[in-house]
Amino acid sequence: AIIPILIASVGYHSWLQLQYALGLSLARHGEEGSTLGRLQGIGFLGTFLALLLVWLTLQGADWLMADNEQDPILRFFWVFAGTFAVAGAFIIRRFPESARDRQIAANAPKITWDPHYWLYYVLTTLDGSRQQIYFAFGLFVLVERFDAPAKNVILMLIFAALLKFLLGEPVGRMIDRYGERRVLTVAYCLHFVTFLGFALAPNVWVAYACYLLYQFLTLLSIGTTTYIKKVAKREDLAPTLAMGVSLAHLTAIFVPVIGATLWDTLGYRFPFYFGLIFVVGSLYFTQKIDVAAQTIRDRPSEI
Repeated sequence: AIIPILIASVGYHSWLQLQYALGLSLARHGEEGSTLGRLQGIGFLGTFLALLLVWLTLQGADWLMADNEQDPILRFFWVFAGTFAVAGAFIIRRFPESARDRQIAANAPKITWDPHYWLYYVLTTLDGSRQQIYFAFGLFVLVERFDAPAKNVILMLIFAALLKFLLGEPVGRMIDRYGERRVLTVAYCLHFVTFLGFALAPNVWVAYACYLLYQFLTLLSIGTTTYIKKVAKREDLAPTLAMGVSLAHLTAIFVPVIGATLWDTLGYRFPFYFGLIFVVGSLYFTQKIDVAAQTIRDRPSEI
């Protein structure tokens, strides 16, 4: 099982570096947020349908057969997901590409570490650190601390996917209208509330509410991507986004380990207190966003 997991991880992280660049290449000027929001919403519609199919199938399997007879059904889901992945690979080959796009791609740096993009690097690193706390301990606190049943958790994930499908494009339009600094400021203030909620929730229902709020706030993170789209040179965009993904995942090496140590030694609340450091840092650096002053064009590419 280790080899398929490693292959899947490589594919997933490769796609993370491409999806925003592909989406932004379709966006008109001033509509970057709404375009990315619409595309993310469509993606979450797929998540909603897949989770709903899994839940309904497992419910039927529980009713019709014993646990030891369900292996073929569980294996089918892996084949089902893999088929869609292969179909997506063929579809992406038909993505529109102009001669200018090919020329830019041929001359673009393979990786961009440009001091002019320092603010984007900082924001993505802090975002990645916060996400590691959430991914490692968000669901875990529901199950471990509040004994949330697995079926309830799946239903919550289904509802979260539906919520993000419905709100993806409206959130994107909000970013286009009010700007990245304002929207991200609101987002990080709500992240602060969410992390405190995870730490101090008196019952499972408050924890469910915090989880759903966090799921909604992931949509607002589009603002970081639209910011770099507006300030970067066109040929720098894709490699800079790739650098951002790399920095966001760099913290996966140590942040979950620190969080787990805090959980074991001080209690389940302390990983979320630790995460507040990254939320406050993001809130501080968001105030430094100034698209008009930070936009650069026509500068030599740096590798």
